Amino acid sequence: MNEVIKANVFNLNKLKKLLNCLSEFDYQNNGILPYKSSIGNHTRHILDFYECIIEYDKFIDLTKRNRDCLSNVNIDFALKRLSFIISYLEKLLLNEDLILDVYDDLGFGKTKIKYTYTSLLAYVNSHTTHHYASIGYLLHQINPENNFFDVTFGININTLSKFK
Repeated sequence: MNEVIKANVFNLNKLKKLLNCLSEFDYQNNGILPYKSSIGNHTRHILDFYECIIEYDKFIDLTKRNRDCLSNVNIDFALKRLSFIISYLEKLLLNEDLILDVYDDLGFGKTKIKYTYTSLLAYVNSHTTHHYASIGYLLHQINPENNFFDVTFGININTLSKFK
């Protein structure tokens, strides 16, 4: 398995571990300021990104993500989506040189960006870690006594090595 795929699968399995120990109440809680987002919202966003890049035809349009709101509130549904994505990645035979047209809105309207599929997977892996940091903050605010602890959750592994 390609190293970039391994990193994505490893990172997504962290989310799977977290979701398996959360209550629906904690998952859905959107009362934390300043954004009033929930762990479910961040999870849905992560899943939408992955599904968008694995379900492409000739190009990828990140502005047309599925945004399946059931994943905002239903851990079991989110886990099914997550398991599908992990399974897909584990079977993926990656053409590292494949160049894709990726459309995204960077704040000034839709723009086309050229990515290799590998670089896009590296990007989504970092993007996921960024959302894990927000999830970690929410988790601590919602339930400081939670039984989930992973020192690497929401922190890039390179950052951790700087603290040693």
